[in-house]
Amino acid sequence: MLYPILLVISDFVALLAAFTVAYIIRVQVDTRPLVAEIEATTFIKAFFVLIPFWLIINAYLGLYTKSVYEKRLNELSRVLIGAFIGMLLIIGADFVTDQPLFPARLVVVYALLGSFVFLALFRNILWLLRKQMFRFGYGLRRVMIIGNNRATTDLADLLSDSDTSGYDIELLVCSKQFVPKDYAGKHVTTLTQGLAEITTLKVDSIIQTEFYEKESKNRTILEAARTHHLSYRFIPSQEDFYAARNTVDVFNGYPVVSVHQTPLIGWGRVAKRLFDILGSVLGLIILSPFLLLIALIVKATDPEGPIVYKHLRITRFNTPFYIYKFRSMRWKYSTGKNMKYKSNIDVFRAMGREDLVEEEKLHHKVKNDPRITAIGRFMRKTSIDELPQLWNVLMGDLSLVGPRAITKEELKKYKSQIGGGIVTSVKSGITGLWQVSGRSDLSYEERIRLDKYYVQNWSFWLDIKILLKTIVVLVRKTGAR
Repeated sequence: MLYPILLVISDFVALLAAFTVAYIIRVQVDTRPLVAEIEATTFIKAFFVLIPFWLIINAYLGLYTKSVYEKRLNELSRVLIGAFIGMLLIIGADFVTDQPLFPARLVVVYALLGSFVFLALFRNILWLLRKQMFRFGYGLRRVMIIGNNRATTDLADLLSDSDTSGYDIELLVCSKQFVPKDYAGKHVTTLTQGLAEITTLKVDSIIQTEFYEKESKNRTILEAARTHHLSYRFIPSQEDFYAARNTVDVFNGYPVVSVHQTPLIGWGRVAKRLFDILGSVLGLIILSPFLLLIALIVKATDPEGPIVYKHLRITRFNTPFYIYKFRSMRWKYSTGKNMKYKSNIDVFRAMGREDLVEEEKLHHKVKNDPRITAIGRFMRKTSIDELPQLWNVLMGDLSLVGPRAITKEELKKYKSQIGGGIVTSVKSGITGLWQVSGRSDLSYEERIRLDKYYVQNWSFWLDIKILLKTIVVLVRKTGAR
């Protein structure tokens, strides 16, 4: 609880510093005339009153909750949003008060920039101090993990670096096979032994990863947590229970946990669709001269075939649709004798390239495909060939961000993976998590796993981060084929 309180104090000081610096720069350094003569003490007193309302906005954005401040990029993005909203609040207060708050309009600009910089700076300093405190053993949560499954092993590994995690694992209660190799703490095999060590080891938190068949065991653990005033967490070992969006409700007097396949439901889906429409329309308008140029080059380099190639793919709820791409292959390889609309494997066999057949079966891609033209190779390397998919997005077949659009043949392989069928519960996307996490350098199973993670952990901010990372990946030309 101490760290969130320190964050509030840090934010207050950071905002006060931002407005003070903005005032000094415009009033003391800049010699130009002012809109209003406001004394420094009057200016500071006004913001002593207004800053607490800014802090309330930060609290509403979750900036004082553990799930946010322990994720650096998430925290930084919310600090930026808070800076904009907070400044709008201050401007609104200036509008409704009789006396002006700012001696000049530039103070608003300086304060906006300064508030973000100072908030981010002060929070990073506090975060570094917190890590140093962890290193000396202060503020660590003393944890007991109970459960005979891989979740116990994974948690012990993840929390082992107490300098970063803030946890000190005092005891593992599990079979020996689930103890990590590098674990140096205490370990017992029975629940009775484990609970007897609570006082000795000064445990203040219990994490249970296994729901025992005997209800009495689960009650014993929960009662021990209550008796010793410990925090208690239960983590289901089945990942689908906590990877998706879960809600707790009451059904006929009983508490129930509803497990949704994806958080992308309700208003989230509406917002994503509106964002797709806006993004695709702007993209098609801005890129239209470039699209025309590429179309002319494709036609000039291989005039026999069409400019745009369409291919049957699967999107949300296993719905088939035609995906559009600039044609990057020589048309004669696509329309040779009895080859039109045949699979890649059929074409490679007709070409006498059994080596490519095996590569296609293994990776669903071929590293050096002989069918690709010179301009086609460039388009694939830079992903320019996928720009016509903006039309797919506008028509509602695709989303800007989502899992990869798969073929009917791949659908069986997806369903064979544990939970793989969940990938088609949302629309496929032009770009996605696996494309910015290694692109073609990843194995096929890793791509499925990343697509599954995206579906189960969707958020609007995740889409924004993926789009920004996509730009970086394209500039670096990383992993494309």
